[in-house]
Amino acid sequence: MNTVEILEPVRPMRSGYKVDVSRGERNGRVSSEWCNRPDDERNLSLDELWAS
Repeated sequence: MNTVEILEPVRPMRSGYKVDVSRGERNGRVSSEWCNRPDDERNLSLDELWAS
């Protein structure tokens, strides 16, 4: 009979993602479009969007 040993994978420690705030641009279009929607179309979460 063969014996199989299952080992846990070794994963390096990560400190998370780093964001370079000096790159990219600010775009107020998304915010303004959300603010201009009727109250019943302003979903604050994905769960609310799914429920609607």
